[in-house]
Amino acid sequence: MKNILALFALFFLSPFLMKAGSIELVSIDSLVSVTPYVSEAKAKCIFKNASSETKNIKLRVTLTKISEGLEVSFCWGPICYPPLTENEPFNPYDVITLAPGETSGSNEFYFTFTPNGYEGEAVVEALLYDRDNPSDSLLLTFRFVSYTLSVEIPKQINEFTSIIINDLADLEKFGFNLEKTKIYDITGTLVLSLYQSHSYDYPLIKAETYIAIQLIPRKIILFRF
Repeated sequence: MKNILALFALFFLSPFLMKAGSIELVSIDSLVSVTPYVSEAKAKCIFKNASSETKNIKLRVTLTKISEGLEVSFCWGPICYPPLTENEPFNPYDVITLAPGETSGSNEFYFTFTPNGYEGEAVVEALLYDRDNPSDSLLLTFRFVSYTLSVEIPKQINEFTSIIINDLADLEKFGFNLEKTKIYDITGTLVLSLYQSHSYDYPLIKAETYIAIQLIPRKIILFRF
């Protein structure tokens, strides 16, 4: 009975007793969704050396899935590499060296997704590992999606006159229910869902033109600040 209890305890406690890896994730853009005609979109990753020793971090990337016409390239350290090829793991020669507790820069590791006018999906696995101890690693997955909006945005967008508002709450003056309204930029990329954010004070770029779309009842309007 004691042996059974010991095995039971070992099974459930072993994940907590194992030493954590020295490469820790700080932030990641693991999902990027855009419309097919966006020129490109970036997915950044920031990581940290959580150990007490200087680490030379290497990278291995594998494109596990990609739809026709899409391209995914990446930058690691000071070098940017050409688009990946499906099922061909790529290992850059350069390393990112981090002192104990140091965090990588915001532009040291990122992917660039180029839809080229196509719809589809790409999935990339990125393995970060210690050059001197490859078993000390961190596996990440990035997903890139190119899709057409489920709502129609006027093709002749320049024929519409945009209104000027002071803040998003002013859209109510034009008959919009903000809890049922989504905000897109002029490329068709969703930038804000008011229902999900529960905030009308969102830092949209004041010089840009946006599209407010309410599905039920259907309303659409261009606006800027």
